[in-house]
Amino acid sequence: MLLPAVCICMNAIPQAEDFDVRHIGYAEGLSSQRVFSIVEDRNSAMWFSTKEGIDRYNGREVSNYTLPGDLYYGDKAGMRIWLQCDAGGKLWAYIHTGRIYRYSESGDCFELVIDLKKLIEGEIILNCLHVCDDGEMWAGLGSGLYRISENGDITRTVSDHYINYIIPVGNMIYAGASDGSAVLFHTEAGITEEMKSTVSLETTLWSGRFLVDDWKVNFTGVTKDQFADIEAGSVLRVYYSLNTAAEYHQIRTTTTWWKDLPGTAKTDLTADGVFTVTLTQEALDMIQDQDGFICVGHGYYLDRVTVE
Repeated sequence: MLLPAVCICMNAIPQAEDFDVRHIGYAEGLSSQRVFSIVEDRNSAMWFSTKEGIDRYNGREVSNYTLPGDLYYGDKAGMRIWLQCDAGGKLWAYIHTGRIYRYSESGDCFELVIDLKKLIEGEIILNCLHVCDDGEMWAGLGSGLYRISENGDITRTVSDHYINYIIPVGNMIYAGASDGSAVLFHTEAGITEEMKSTVSLETTLWSGRFLVDDWKVNFTGVTKDQFADIEAGSVLRVYYSLNTAAEYHQIRTTTTWWKDLPGTAKTDLTADGVFTVTLTQEALDMIQDQDGFICVGHGYYLDRVTVE
C-alpha cells in the first residue's frame, strides 16, 4: 500500500462538515510514506508500520521506533512490518521473515518475543498473525498454519497451503489460503477441519492486443500501482499468442529496469498459451521499487494479463 500521506479522521461522525482530517507525511516525522498497516491502541494513539520502521502519532507529534535484534540482509530486503492489537489492548508487530515483537509500555520499546526461524525449518514467509486472549498465537505462513502456545511450543496444524489471512470468529479460526481454499478450525475443542471450498479469484489487469517484437517494443500496460494490494503467493498469468511471421518467439517478465522477476528467465514459446509467474514478496517489492512490471521479448502478441 503506497500512501503519499496518511489521512487521519479524528471525529468519525457521518456529517462531512464534522470530520477533522489531518495529513501526516515526512514533514510531520513519518519515517516512510510506504505504509503497510495502521492500528489504534488503547490510549487512542495511532501506530503506523512503514518500510523503514514503526511510527506512533499521539495527536501532536510523531515518534519513531526501530525493532531490536540483528537484521540480516534478507530481513532488510523488501522488509514488511505489520501491526496488530490483541483483545487486551497489547500492541504486536511482526516481520514477514518470522520475527514477532510486543510493545512494552514501561520501556517504550518493542521487545522480541519469538523468532520463527529458530523454530521452523526451511523458508519463512510470515503473512499474518492472530494473538488470542490467553496468549496463544496463530501464524499464517507460506508453509501452512501454525499454532504457538504461550510457552513457545509450536505445532503445524495445516500443511501444503499458503496461508495469507487469519480471522477469529467466536471460538473458531478461519484461515484463508492463496489456492482458494477456506479452512475452519475449532480452537477450544481441539482442531477440526469443518469446511473447505474452492473459489476462483482471477482478476484481469489488462486485456487487448499488443505486439511484443524485436526486444524493443515492450508491454507496459500494467502499472506498479495495480500490484500495490496484491499479496505474496498470488499467480500472475500472461496470456499470449504467437506472431507466426516471426522467426522465433521468446518472452521475459521483468521490472522496468529489465531485472527478471525471481524464478523467471528468458523462455522460448512454441505455441499459443499462458506464461505463469508466482509472485513472491521479493517479486512484488521489486515491482514497486523498480517502477513496475513489463513483458519483453520477440514474436508474440499479449492478449491478457491476470492475477489470482
